Amino acid sequence: MAAVAVAGVGVGTREAGAIRAAVGAVVAVTRVEAAGSLGRGGRGVSAPERHQDEGVARGWIRYGQSSFRAVVQRLLRSWAARSLQVGALATVVDICVLLICVRVLRLPTPVGAAIGVAIGSTLAFFLNRSFAFRAQGTPVTGQAVKFIISTLIAMSIHAPLVGILADWLDVPVVVAKLIADVLVFSVGQLLALRFLVFRKAARQAAQEPPS
Repeated sequence: MAAVAVAGVGVGTREAGAIRAAVGAVVAVTRVEAAGSLGRGGRGVSAPERHQDEGVARGWIRYGQSSFRAVVQRLLRSWAARSLQVGALATVVDICVLLICVRVLRLPTPVGAAIGVAIGSTLAFFLNRSFAFRAQGTPVTGQAVKFIISTLIAMSIHAPLVGILADWLDVPVVVAKLIADVLVFSVGQLLALRFLVFRKAARQAAQEPPS
């Protein structure tokens, strides 16, 4: 049997192969451990450094959470959030009036939708003036005129849209009403309130220092 020398000791070919395999396994494990202990730039990272990195990461997470919470709180206190709350209440009143007009008084759907919008919009104007935009100290006449004009424009689009959805497309009248509200009032009317109806009040509120 042929023999080879490993570390100065004569062994057989089979024993030499076993030794080489064992040595190769040890080398591989050593390389994996060495790679795992390497940090940035090939430098080993000590336990304090790892704890510092973890602390920095947790600090960034807490900073992101607190920043997100601050943004949410600021949005909830904004004029837009208050106006949307007013709009939600006015929509409930609007729907109740619509159902009474259509199912109790048997009025045509577009007429019921127009009456509901008129009553809900009147409520929305006064609540937006006093609660959303805090405009009690500003003249009400010009605001009312602008509000009526913007509401009439919105109603001229809203009422036919409800009629088309409910009478032509067989959409349930409440669902048709909600779809029309979203399309006409949720964005367009909100922007009209901010930049047309209560523009001066919103500008004065923006110039006041935060309390």
